[in-house]
Amino acid sequence: MQRYVYRGVHAKHPMRAAAINGTVVPGDPEGTLSPEEHNLLDESTVSPFTSWTYSETIARRFAQSRGPGGILLRLPIEQPPTSGPGWSWEESPDYHNEKEILLRGVRMGAEVMPND
Repeated sequence: MQRYVYRGVHAKHPMRAAAINGTVVPGDPEGTLSPEEHNLLDESTVSPFTSWTYSETIARRFAQSRGPGGILLRLPIEQPPTSGPGWSWEESPDYHNEKEILLRGVRMGAEVMPND
């Protein structure tokens, strides 16, 4: 059985236009923040990570948090590529209890789901 993770991109998010096309771009793909700093400092503009959750409900709530027009994305949990553009999954300290997992790097091909 395939397992998925979800990402809610609110209507005012600076990377919303990319999300509409299923592309996920962190604030700074070359950033040096650790998972702990990403989780605690709320500095996503300088982070190499995007936040994902195992909970569709949590992601949907975040997508709707700034009004209509938010995007809900879904990706299967799979192994990162061994060559080509790199991305990886990293454990989150999950200080906010969001069932969070972090994606390091740029990722294309996320499924754009209905968000109603």
